Amino acid sequence: FNNGRLLTTKEHYHIFKRDGVWKIRPSYVLKVGDIFIDNNGGEEMINSIEVMDGDYTVYHLDTEPGDVYFANGILTHNQLHQHDYN
Repeated sequence: FNNGRLLTTKEHYHIFKRDGVWKIRPSYVLKVGDIFIDNNGGEEMINSIEVMDGDYTVYHLDTEPGDVYFANGILTHNQLHQHDYN
């Protein structure tokens, strides 16, 4: 996402806003125009998505109790369920 700002697997879940609604969904449903939250509380619009092929080392972080953490300055999630927050 955003020219390498956030690298992720397609199955990893993220917190993002679309059409004014905050959601938690896997990477493969995100699209240009969706919005992330940055580590300063600001909103960062997704302006590019690139699919990269190859072999990569992937780490699964267990961040209980909140299941959220910042990855390269973007708030992300490690939960395995979908949510909408109005």
